[in-house]
Amino acid sequence: MALPYLISPDRWAYDFSFNGKRTRLRLGKMPGKRQADQRQRAAAFTGMVDQLCGQLATGGGLLLDQVRWLSSLDDRLHDRLAKSLPIQKRTVSTLGKWIDGYIERRTLSDGGRLKLEQTRSKLVTYFGEDRPLREISAADAEAWCDEMRQHLSIATTKTHCGNAKGIFREAVRKKLLAESPMEGLASGSTSRQDSQFVEREVIQKVINALPTDQLELKLRLALCRFAGLRVDSEPKTLMWSNVDFANGRMAFFDQKRNRHRVCPIDEQLLPHLLARLAQRRGDEEKVCRVGKLNGRHKELIEQAINKAGVKRWPDLFQSLRASYDTEIRMSVGDAAADAIVGHTTTVARKHYNQNLPDSVFDKLGVKWDEKAAQKAAHSLRQSTGTEGHQGDADPRYSLKNGHQGESAGIDGNEREWAMRGSNPRPHGCDPCALAS
Repeated sequence: MALPYLISPDRWAYDFSFNGKRTRLRLGKMPGKRQADQRQRAAAFTGMVDQLCGQLATGGGLLLDQVRWLSSLDDRLHDRLAKSLPIQKRTVSTLGKWIDGYIERRTLSDGGRLKLEQTRSKLVTYFGEDRPLREISAADAEAWCDEMRQHLSIATTKTHCGNAKGIFREAVRKKLLAESPMEGLASGSTSRQDSQFVEREVIQKVINALPTDQLELKLRLALCRFAGLRVDSEPKTLMWSNVDFANGRMAFFDQKRNRHRVCPIDEQLLPHLLARLAQRRGDEEKVCRVGKLNGRHKELIEQAINKAGVKRWPDLFQSLRASYDTEIRMSVGDAAADAIVGHTTTVARKHYNQNLPDSVFDKLGVKWDEKAAQKAAHSLRQSTGTEGHQGDADPRYSLKNGHQGESAGIDGNEREWAMRGSNPRPHGCDPCALAS
């Protein structure tokens, strides 16, 4: 094996042979202040070149470590090797052009394209339009993610990181990069922590508070809350030809699943559909004339919420769809609900069914009134043996006002309770008062 040698006071070269052809490879300057350090680094470099020549001579593909090493070379050295060895010449791919090509090659919905374009904007704003892909390191990617966390929500940041992973994985697949700098970033969906169930009566008050000339906006809120449609992408695909009043159902296009979805016409949705039908012009096909809601529409809804005197719920439209999802799952079960609302049970549990309506707790719980208090006190006296047999009862558990319990630690000595294996009574709970 040949050794590297100096061709000037600070520049190194190396001679190697491949397929009987001898080539001088100029290495240029090597890192290190001392010549011994430079020689050591040059020898490590030439050792990798020898391994590369041996692997290529077998006719097989390059090993992963060799691909990574080639990827780490600067353009100058890579081009010099590519002139003598059968390795793919490097195409300098800049960040902006690569993302544009990536988006163009994919078949995307309008929403998917918009999200990728937003991720593109975040990447090129931080790294620069003309930044070569291979110059972006894992540390650079982490810094980009940290910068987004400062002014974006966790869910939005993870969405952009997930999109960036897809963009750079494609570059790895095309052998432009040995590995993706984005792989270590946290991505994926984030469960909601602020979801709130919006009662039907609440949203009906808001709809009634909207101006009378806003039938379109009233219908949009009704479609979200009483049919679970996604606010902007699905109402615009609802056609009169797909509204079956006779059978109480309607169909529209689900862009996320790329198919039509059928859902029932709710009794509180029906009046709004009929009001819009009365305004239909000739052979007008679209049920909703307005496609994407704008700031003025949202401002009108906010004003209606204030006028109706109801508390503003978080996530104006998503909470309406989530509330419908929760309702229908309690009514028809998960299997039917998956088909009606257009997402899986797993997604619903993670993002939608965080809170239940008050009616569920009203059914399962006992409201605290005088009768319930008396019943609870009676049950307590029976369970502790003080009902009709005070003389035979264990004085430690007496709840009479004679304060026998006090000496046994009920009122003052929480440690006595713990020693008997019972939980200390909650602060503010007076069992004597409850029993009396």
